Amino acid sequence: TFKSDKNIRLATYASRCIENATLSQMSFRLQKELQKEVAQIVGIARSTYINLETGNHNGFDKTVADKLSKLYNIPVYDLLDDYNRFIAVGQGKLIREHRESLNLGKRPFARTIGVDANMIRLWESERKQISLKSWEKYFKDRITL
Repeated sequence: TFKSDKNIRLATYASRCIENATLSQMSFRLQKELQKEVAQIVGIARSTYINLETGNHNGFDKTVADKLSKLYNIPVYDLLDDYNRFIAVGQGKLIREHRESLNLGKRPFARTIGVDANMIRLWESERKQISLKSWEKYFKDRITL
């Protein structure tokens, strides 16, 4: 907002606004090109990469995570959100350890959290990956990584 009491001429203020808008557009174009380049290197669509950047995804392909980790020279673990860390560490191991820390068998544990005992078996054996929604509902606040 232009303020006349700041001793800045309107023309100077306007030129700064234009300069900022131009820099912002250049920054946006550069970011867009960088996203496109990284996506190509990793072998995914730019839209997929944008979703990974913004956390707008439910899963993280291990191959993609490995490639991004190598590209950015950071541990894969640092790329993952809590849900994907839960999956990467091993949902079966984490669920089983949590259940055992409560001294509960599969059936009593299933009743306690309100799911079918067969689902506990599937999750613990990792024959079925837990969904983001189920992880948030049953384990997000109960299991720390």
